[in-house]
Amino acid sequence: MRALACLLTLVAFSAAAQSAPPMVPVEAPPPVLPPPSNRVMPRVMPYYGGEVPAGAQLRSRPRTGLVTAGGVIFGVSYIISVFSGVICLTTGANCPLIGTIFLPVIGPTIAGAAALRDPGRQVLVLGVFDSLVQAAGATMLILGIALPQQDLVYADASSAPRPRLTLLPMAPGAPLGVSIALTNF
Repeated sequence: MRALACLLTLVAFSAAAQSAPPMVPVEAPPPVLPPPSNRVMPRVMPYYGGEVPAGAQLRSRPRTGLVTAGGVIFGVSYIISVFSGVICLTTGANCPLIGTIFLPVIGPTIAGAAALRDPGRQVLVLGVFDSLVQAAGATMLILGIALPQQDLVYADASSAPRPRLTLLPMAPGAPLGVSIALTNF
């Protein structure tokens, strides 16, 4: 009985395979590419002072790394101070001078020093640490805005200096050898 079922399945499968139309490969349509652009992207190089070369413009912009990192560090540490102050105020705990914790940078130190007067509270170290982190973040943020980064922008990439490899006769710190210097990158 089992052999008969296997034989019928095999016959049905071979009959279905013979009656199916042959598979024809279908070619995929060619990819659609955007039209070529004749626009040349400006070449940007760091500016370290001195005379601005011909064909270049001086551009100033904030140092985004310092601004972003400083804003995040200051913001997170200040939010932690605000949340701890709100928790202390809403729970009705005995927190002397807790209102000063809402002052940026110096507030956590003042609140921590006031809490030291109560026995069993060792929060001055946390207050000083929070104040130092807020000061570091605020300093980074202010310096990133106050000391902009300057770049030379060449509107025509053909007028910009090309990267250049230079072979130097001595290796730094060795009596013999050669060095390769990459400039204008």
